[in-house]
Amino acid sequence: MTFLLFAARTIQIKRELNAKNYELTLITDKFNEATKKVGEKQQAITDMQNNFKNGTSLFTQMGQSAAMAALSAQGGSEALQNAQAVQAAIQQGTTAGSALATAANSIFDNIVGSQQKAELARLQAQSSALETRKTALETETALLKEEYDTYKSQTKEGVSDAVPHFGLA
Repeated sequence: MTFLLFAARTIQIKRELNAKNYELTLITDKFNEATKKVGEKQQAITDMQNNFKNGTSLFTQMGQSAAMAALSAQGGSEALQNAQAVQAAIQQGTTAGSALATAANSIFDNIVGSQQKAELARLQAQSSALETRKTALETETALLKEEYDTYKSQTKEGVSDAVPHFGLA
């Protein structure tokens, strides 16, 4: 009669095991999706920063052009032929353009970067929570599998004990 109890528990454990495996499959899919989103978000942030920095690199050229235009307006073509004056104008333009580019990059990082980093942190937290749940499910599944195997073997033993031997001992 004990084999019936073991068989009932075996069926119950198998049902729980199937439910856990199904949930584990869903969690694994969500975890993989979240991990992919984290990678995509990190790449998007990097791409956005690179694109903006490429745009601000033009500030140096614009500064140099503006300095040369100012030099030309001040002294005409004679000033443009003076190598020291040209060099000084280019240096001034480079310095001004670099300062403007640095300021623009800083503002960009503060505004857009902070927002993107907050979104990235949210995605990483979600990924971490899913990973924790996935690990817990894997542990629960392993324990249920061991218990299932134990009850399955006890059911076999209970059945063999319940079968009459008809004096063949």
